[in-house]
Amino acid sequence: MRRRTHLRTLRQATRTATVVHTGGELVLQQAAAASGARYADSNGNEFWTKGPGGTLTLSGTPARECTEVVNPATAPAG
Repeated sequence: MRRRTHLRTLRQATRTATVVHTGGELVLQQAAAASGARYADSNGNEFWTKGPGGTLTLSGTPARECTEVVNPATAPAG
């Protein structure tokens, strides 16, 4: 069974990312990154993205690879 995780909101004004996963919802603060965008908290949860891919690490679990999925209903025509 595949676990579903999605990024619900990126807020540039507050520098936060809301990540929804099977165990609940996390609001992560933007953190320093050498490349890409990284959001983390003090509990060991981290969402790191660069381009259409990224990784999600939930406290105490191995990192999960993430890929961008475009919703056809909201994708631009073209």
